[in-house]
Amino acid sequence: MLVRTLAGLLALPLLFLVIFVLPDWGVPMAYAVLGALAAYELVSAAGLAKRKFLPAISASFAVLVQAWAYFGFLAWPAVLGLLLFVAILFAYGMRHIGEVSFETVAVTLFAGILIPLFFSLIVPVY
Repeated sequence: MLVRTLAGLLALPLLFLVIFVLPDWGVPMAYAVLGALAAYELVSAAGLAKRKFLPAISASFAVLVQAWAYFGFLAWPAVLGLLLFVAILFAYGMRHIGEVSFETVAVTLFAGILIPLFFSLIVPVY
């Protein structure tokens, strides 16, 4: 708990920098970092952090969801990104068959897509 409190205190100057100094792309970039951290926290809280690929891929797609929201919620990049994400997770599940369950894939999908999407819908970044 102390580490998270100290991290929050150290993040306050970064918040000031994002709001008052950086140009208009700074806030979506900060949202992308927050989405990646949230995805990593959810995947690690579900006990999937021992597989290094799952937190990395969910954090990567969390950043891509924020970029997609920043560029205006276009349909074709969303479909391509979703198909790519599901195909990557399917291939990972097939490679590690018997070790990766459906719950693992569902948590990774939720962490990588829905949490940052909900965040970008609450606080518009476009």
